Amino acid sequence: MITGLRTREPLGFTKFIEIIQQTAAKKGSVFFLDCKEGHEQVKNGLIASDCSGWLVPAEEAEEFNAEYMDFSECDCWDKYFAWETWYEDENGELKIDVSVV
Repeated sequence: MITGLRTREPLGFTKFIEIIQQTAAKKGSVFFLDCKEGHEQVKNGLIASDCSGWLVPAEEAEEFNAEYMDFSECDCWDKYFAWETWYEDENGELKIDVSVV
């Protein structure tokens, strides 16, 4: 299973999460999905969706993941709650924005 997911998802959405993880890595972080928030479309075999979750600094990701996989995140992680949104640029390329609320 891919880091940041705790449930089995369709391949198209898993590939989309991999792109979110690449974007998060550029910020020195890992994205952990809480839920899909809508704006869902199939684009080039990907299932794109706006999502909420946590954008956790890479150095804290292992600790967070242990709680995340047990569905036992404490309120101390709220400072990393984030939104991910996607859009297409003028060339039709998929772009991702993920940032802490």
